[in-house]
Amino acid sequence: MDIEYLLWLQNLREASGNFFTPLMRWASSSLPDLMFFAVIFVYWCVSKRKGIFVLFAFSLSYFYGEVMKMIFCVPRPYLKDTRITPYNSKQKDYSFPSGHSVRASSLGGGLAVISRKKALWFSCICVILMLLVAFSRNYLGFHTPQDVLTGLLLGGVSLWLSSIVFSKPERENIMFAVILAVTVLCLYYLCVKSYPADIEEKALRNEIKYVFVDVGRITGLMFGRIIERKYINFHDGFNFKRVVFAAAGLGIYSLSDSMLKKSFIRFVTPFITVNGGNFLYLFLLMFFVTALWPMVIKKFCSE
Repeated sequence: MDIEYLLWLQNLREASGNFFTPLMRWASSSLPDLMFFAVIFVYWCVSKRKGIFVLFAFSLSYFYGEVMKMIFCVPRPYLKDTRITPYNSKQKDYSFPSGHSVRASSLGGGLAVISRKKALWFSCICVILMLLVAFSRNYLGFHTPQDVLTGLLLGGVSLWLSSIVFSKPERENIMFAVILAVTVLCLYYLCVKSYPADIEEKALRNEIKYVFVDVGRITGLMFGRIIERKYINFHDGFNFKRVVFAAAGLGIYSLSDSMLKKSFIRFVTPFITVNGGNFLYLFLLMFFVTALWPMVIKKFCSE
């Protein structure tokens, strides 16, 4: 049924002359990033507690989504059935669950949760955009319905777990230690387990790279959160000056992520390997988000 559904969407795409394809491509490639920037803005300018809740759920779900991909090793739908032709390119990595759906559900769903009481209309928009991202992965032929539904569910479970972690500040560090231990065990298992011979070596290297990236993201967030709570403790506040600094911080993050990553990894690779470089780079980026730029905001934007 999943293959027939994808073929039906493919026929719709072709029959409409790709009329909806630009929208679906935008939803797939740009919406999760916009949601991520919106959550960072919330953390810096609106509510530190709500922002860290969503950021942690996002980091948690992204890592364990990649863990599930490498445990189940499900091939992309067009590798299972050659009748399916994805739009524009054929990714060779694993398919289950959909990483885009994981990102959309943790970020879009998180924004919907934290805004539902004060801005129900915005919450509804976030849910619609979250579902649009998930549907776009089916429409473009990259994932089956099972992939996107599991991705949405994983994002929801991560939001629930994040609410438990941050419900009582005194147990945050204990929860962080438990999650870090489980993360390290998962990383070790994924590095030593055997994988099907049908996956290309380059695709497998990319999957392992993504795992190190995700570990860097979640550990950077946890470390930054601990440092922020103990030494920085910046306060919520929404004003023009803080918005300007938040925009500047987002610009620095975006430029760093798009322009400096390759140079940084090439520089550190002789010392800590490529995967170590990927880990360290994302660690530093999330530390920037959770601790370093909040320190700047507190210094220059305090009332």
